[in-house]
Amino acid sequence: MARSTRVAAASAAAIAAAVAAYALAQPGPPDYSGTLHADAAWDPATGNVTITYTDASMATERVTLEVLGLERTFQRNHTSSHFVEHVEFGGVPANGWRAHPVTFAVSHGELGEVGIKVEVHGPGEPAGRTVYSGPR
Repeated sequence: MARSTRVAAASAAAIAAAVAAYALAQPGPPDYSGTLHADAAWDPATGNVTITYTDASMATERVTLEVLGLERTFQRNHTSSHFVEHVEFGGVPANGWRAHPVTFAVSHGELGEVGIKVEVHGPGEPAGRTVYSGPR
């Protein structure tokens, strides 16, 4: 009985090590920050969030911009490699900016379909982490 317990424990350890090695070998999320830049900044003077998108490679074919969590979702389509949008908020949301992520669905001539998500940040605050999803 003790031998079968040792064999089972050794097998479980080997499987756990294999799973960990596999997970480490998988690529992390893509980072397109050298090519695609997106930002959303709160301006308390105007009550607006200024959203910017810039593609350094100039290969953007189409971008669908959405601000989620609003009573009515804000959505705009663009066909350029740079744009600025102003979205009226009036004030800082009661549930904070995390409740209103800004997303970009990008059709890119070189990268394929790329998703971008940013959070709104206030004046003088650093931009939060930009999350990129890889080509589909």
